[in-house]
Order: sequence, then C-alpha cells, then structure tokens
Amino acid sequence: MSEAVNRNIGLPMTGYESDIVVSAPATALTLEFPLPRLAKLQSATATVFLTPSAQLHAETIFFFYFEDKLVEARTVKELRQRNALTFNLPIDRNRQEALRLQIKSKMYISDDLCRDLYSGGLFFTVHKETRLAVTYDMLPVRTVGDFFGSFQQSLFVVVPASAALPEMMPAAWTYGLLKKNFPHLDVQIVRAGELAGKPAAPRIWVGLRKQLPAYFDKTQAGMVLADPNTLLISAEDAPSLATLAKQLADLPVFPVNPAASQKITVDPVETPVGKATEAISFGNFSVQEGIQTVPADFQLYPALLGKLPERLGIHLEGAYTVGVDSLRPVRLDVLFNNNLVHSSMLDQSGQFRREIILPAGVELFARNNLNVQFAYPEEPAQCPVRGKIQTAQIFPASYMWGAGQIKSPSFAWNNLGLHLTQPGTLLVDETLGGSLLKVIADTVVLLNRQLPVATYAFPQGLPLSQQTEFPANRYVVVLAMNKNIPEFFQEKMPIAVGLDFTVLRKDNRTSRFDYQANVNSVVGRIGDHKGFPLLILSVNQEAPLLAEALQHLNKSDHYARLNGNIMVYRQAGPVYSLDIRDKSVKIERPVAKGMAAQLWEQNRTLILAAAALLAILLLCLLFFRHLKSKPKPPAKE
Repeated sequence: MSEAVNRNIGLPMTGYESDIVVSAPATALTLEFPLPRLAKLQSATATVFLTPSAQLHAETIFFFYFEDKLVEARTVKELRQRNALTFNLPIDRNRQEALRLQIKSKMYISDDLCRDLYSGGLFFTVHKETRLAVTYDMLPVRTVGDFFGSFQQSLFVVVPASAALPEMMPAAWTYGLLKKNFPHLDVQIVRAGELAGKPAAPRIWVGLRKQLPAYFDKTQAGMVLADPNTLLISAEDAPSLATLAKQLADLPVFPVNPAASQKITVDPVETPVGKATEAISFGNFSVQEGIQTVPADFQLYPALLGKLPERLGIHLEGAYTVGVDSLRPVRLDVLFNNNLVHSSMLDQSGQFRREIILPAGVELFARNNLNVQFAYPEEPAQCPVRGKIQTAQIFPASYMWGAGQIKSPSFAWNNLGLHLTQPGTLLVDETLGGSLLKVIADTVVLLNRQLPVATYAFPQGLPLSQQTEFPANRYVVVLAMNKNIPEFFQEKMPIAVGLDFTVLRKDNRTSRFDYQANVNSVVGRIGDHKGFPLLILSVNQEAPLLAEALQHLNKSDHYARLNGNIMVYRQAGPVYSLDIRDKSVKIERPVAKGMAAQLWEQNRTLILAAAALLAILLLCLLFFRHLKSKPKPPAKE
C-alpha cells in the first residue's frame, strides 16, 4: 500500500469560487467534494464557516448531513457566537469519487412565514473557507481506466517539443475533454520542453511515434499505460492520432452522452403534419418544496436533437400538493429563458399534463433555462412557523421535442453552441508563435463549455495562411492576428477590425462603445456563412493577449455574460460585448484621412508641446529685440 495522502479539499474544488448565499424558499445546500476514484478513504473532517442572516430567529436550527447521515446540528444562537465548526465525518471505505455534505434548515424569523419570506432575511452564507480534510491511501494504477481514477490536483497534457498543428489538435481535444470532465483539477497543456520543474502529477502524452522521446520506444501505438503516472496516446500518422483522441470520449470512465440515454421518439399532435419526431426527456426523481411558490429548474440543450428545430415543444407531466380551497386553485407558470410561455390553473387531482409550444419570437440558446413554478394562494395555514410546506415534482416522463428545421438563425454568443455538435474547422494563424498551443487548446475548451454533459467539439485544424476559400465544414472558427485575416473572411463579419469604430444608438446618438485600433486588444466577432456561424477571435498587437482573453472567458460564468455578437477584451480590464444585430444600432467608422491628419492624431500631444515651446521662444525673441531697439535717453551736459 502506498503512503497515506493528507489533503484539504476546499470550496473551489466543488465549483464555487466565492461565498455561497442560500435564500428561501431553498432550504438546503449540497456540496460534493471530489475524491479520486482509487482513493481508499481513512478519515475525513469537515470545517464549515456559516453565518446566518441577522434577522433569523435565534432558535432556528441548522442540520449538517454527510452521505445522508446527520452528523451535527447548531442553532442560530450558537452560530452567532462561533460561526466556524469542525466535526468528524463517518466514512465508508468503499466510497468513491465524491463526498457529499449537505446543510439544511427550516429558516424562520417570526411566527409568520409568509411575512418572513418577503422580508429578505431568510438566508444564510457558507464562506469560501469551508473545506474537508481527508486522509486516504491510493490503490495502484494497473489499467487505463485506473489512470483516470488517480487524479488528485494537477494533470498535464503533453505534446512533443516539435509538434506541428496535426499533433496539436488531438492534444487540444484531449485537453478540452479533461477540462470538461474534471473542472476541479488544474489541467495544463504544455510542450515536452516545458515539463522541467513541473510537479510529479499524471501526464497524458499525445503525439506521433516519430516525435516521441526514447522513453516510449518500448510502448505500442494506441492508448497505452506507459507507467502508473503516464498515459500515452500515439500513432504513426496524424489521421490515426485524431481518431484515437476522439475515442477517448468513449471510455466507460466518462459520462454517457445524454443524447443516447435521453433521446426518445414521440408523436405529439402539435407537429405540423402529425409525424413522429425526436425528443429529449428530462425531469427529476425528487420533489421540490416551497411556501407560496414551488420552483423547479431544468437546463435544456436543443443541440441534442438531430437538427435545430423550427418549432420547439415541451411536454410536462408532474404532481403537486393540492390547494385547500378549490375556488382558489394552484397556478402553473412556465418560463423559458425568462419568457412566460404558459400559465394555467391546476385542478384538484394533484397531477397534471401540459403540452406547450414556444411562441414565435422566443429565441433558442445553446443552454436554455426552463423554470416551472407552482404558485399557491396565500392561506392562513401556510403562514404559521410550523405551517404547511408545499411540494411538487416534474416527472422524468417530461420531454422537449422539435419539429422542422430552423431556416436562418441569427448567430450570437448565447446560441453558438447550438451548432457545435456538427463538424467544424479551426483556422489557425501560425504567426501566433509561442501562444499557439494554448490558444488552440483554450478555444476547444470554450466550445465544449457550451455543450451538454459528455458532448464534445472536435474541430478540424488547418493553417489560416493556406486558405483561399471557406472550408466545407459547418461552423468555422478563426484564430489570428488582425493583419493576417483574409479579406473574404472580413466580408462576412458584422464589422471589419483594423480601423477605429464607434457603436451608436440611432435614436439619441449616444455613444455605446469606442474601439481604438492602436490599443492592444482582442476582438471576437460572429458572422454568417451560408447559414452557419463564422467566429473570428483576433488580436491586433501581441499574441499572448489572445491566450489571456480565452483563459478569462473560460473562468466561472464570464462567457455567459457576453451579449450579442461582438466582444472586446483589453488587458486587465472588463470584457465589453455588443449586439449589433439590433436595427437600432449604427456603426460609424472614421473617414479616410490624409497624411497630415493621421500625423496630427498620432502625435497630438507632442505637436502641441512643440508648438507651445516654439511660441514661448518666439515671445522671448520678440521681447529681447524690443529691448535692443528701445531708444537710449540723451546724455546730460
């Protein structure tokens, strides 16, 4: 048995980068702390930093569960005296991959829950210092599957030092797949020459046989375990290497594609001609709780359907707590991306079925939020502190279906992922130099982040300099220096980068944004080529800024904040995004200027300083000439 490992697993490893605020009507927080699948747990201790709202009643109780077992309880009064508590956790030595800690509380302020709910004081905060301290032994790595169960904190994807684009792309796909499936790990992609000084973390080498170091001479081509700390993906030629990298996603250690497990065929009467169509099921096996409103949220990905639908429908089935008064029924509200698409009253049966077709004008995103709300009329029995809690459930028999095929989508940051399950091309400007590998890899991550679980983008990589026309694939992504983008790509863009421009509102002429070409920046633009998205990410001066911009967009929810089809990133500054698909927006570009005007704009400060100095010199010269020319007084006799 190997030496025991002692680790602290903090909130960032669970996906939270900062403090967590939990508000009513949600009354629980579940945290899953990742653990290597090969770890044999010996002991575990939780340290929780929790601050209750200042308005909560002192006798409100917080319960702490570990793997569904109650391990601790504290009142608000006790937490106000000391908000940090540490307790030992009961361990299951066969537990693998995740440790689940749950915090529950029936929060209240007064004896009137309805009044409490509107006060804004029903919440608690779990601070980012919260962590689990664990001790475990690692089982030996004997197979490729074992290798993926040994990851703890860091992981490296390595390409040979002289790797060219055909080797970089399979490595970038591997990197993108790992970043998607192990978001809590510090995954890095490096060339072999950059390994010196790196920690002894697991390594995945991706390369052609002729490029590999002598250490791998005794290994076979394919996907093999070179040693317990090293997985090798190698082939004799680039096409075979690409095939191997794609097969990585099929290993049983990774999640199953939801399209395979959730796709069903249905025959809803709402389709244009009543024909069978494909659908994606969703729902849950647990109930939701609330006081006056019971919410249920689901993420829907239309990209899982075989083709982008012209019409999207939602079939809902579920159950709910029946209202007390039949004359004041429970109301069902359904919102799709914050658009109310359905509202109806429920009967007293306690179960329901609804067929909903999205109205025209409701835009489809890559990731869509379906919010189902059960609104209960206020009843006296609900409001006392020990009053009635309402429950509801959306059954797994619910599904999303599509019919027809969308004709002319309007491409933007929030719907780009709809098209990324199709074949695509990554056109790379090789003058990006030392930033090239990381730019390619982080672009693949950016594409994968917009796709459902276990769904990946595998764009073909080609040099931009060799392109004389558009690739035949569906979507195209261009990574380049501004000056190297061919004109036939610029023509497809909403704006041509390289010149200053100002985005204005037509109604009041108020400036929304000014772009200055002489400032180092990255510009992202989404255009349209024959009904498929064309994305250009370009930098105007220094290539490393493009890598920095991609890393920024891949952190937290930064990409989700983008609006429209234009993005501008500047070093150490916020990301600006614009929607110039809107007809109320106008773009103005500077009129062509002569040499004198260009010199004036580029050297305005220097010219003004020189003019001021010249004026002072002229004044001094005139003053001294005036003194010399002044007539002398006549001499006295």
